[in-house]
Amino acid sequence: MPNIELEKEQNENLEIVPVQPEDALEIQNLMNEASRSVYINGGKSPEDIEKKFKESTSEESIKKIENNIAALTENEKMLVVKVGDKIVGFCYVERGEDRNMLQASFVLPEFQSRGIATQMWQAAKGFLDFTKDTYLDVYCGNIPAINFYKKIGFVETGKKANTRVLEEMEMVLKGK
Repeated sequence: MPNIELEKEQNENLEIVPVQPEDALEIQNLMNEASRSVYINGGKSPEDIEKKFKESTSEESIKKIENNIAALTENEKMLVVKVGDKIVGFCYVERGEDRNMLQASFVLPEFQSRGIATQMWQAAKGFLDFTKDTYLDVYCGNIPAINFYKKIGFVETGKKANTRVLEEMEMVLKGK
């Protein structure tokens, strides 16, 4: 049973701030941990998962993420959610000429179902142009994420794609 007092205290200490290049390793570790169960449910072996995670946290990979953060354009925004000094959530959105993209949204498993993703989305969506549709891709087997996206207004488009990792589906939040 969740500790409600702890959750309330953690959410009160929650801070949503722009990402910094020095956050790269912690963000990659967060994405790995948030993705672990999806990969397992998708049939990936523990060995394959650990190999992927090790590659994703190599010095070269982290340097690339740092450079991407440093090179963000005026049409891109990356946010992290912190509880104290710990990054517990990450979001990346992009405004395009004809549509918006929710490129990434992750919350550490032990912080999920506490409203953190909703607060992160509220902060990120203010950056987007809501006269345009907002698209995202999500792993088909990530039912908690799909349900969250539906709760905030996204619908399935029917488009699916196989990535290097798992099958993804496209969802859209219609512009106003």
